[in-house]
Amino acid sequence: MAWHSVNEACQMAQKSRRTLYRDMAQGRLSYGMDDSDKRVIETSELIRAYGALAHVAQPEPEKMAHRGTDNGTPESGQPDPQIVALVAQVEQMNQQMAEMRAELQEYQKLLTHQADPEPSNPPRRTFLQRLRYLFDPSK
Repeated sequence: MAWHSVNEACQMAQKSRRTLYRDMAQGRLSYGMDDSDKRVIETSELIRAYGALAHVAQPEPEKMAHRGTDNGTPESGQPDPQIVALVAQVEQMNQQMAEMRAELQEYQKLLTHQADPEPSNPPRRTFLQRLRYLFDPSK
């Protein structure tokens, strides 16, 4: 692992200089001395004492081994055949879902119409209507 100055360690651990010096004095953080008698701290020691470090060590993006854009797609105008196949499959599934939703709505309509009770008995006639029916031969 690499050795870092106190300033670099402060940035990486996102702690103040005072915190680092206090932890070094209390033995919570080990350090070494460089050629000019300045304190240096190893990366693994920072991780042990403070957990995950901030990514300040590599501010510029990594260079890619292949030609491409930042999002990983090739620069050439040709799309990836797997992506094209997957997009077609998703579109087909969306169409099937729409058809199934329409079919489901039809079934729901049928069920709600069947659930409505239809009157099984015709409306009752009044006494006078029944008498007219009995004595009127045209009906």
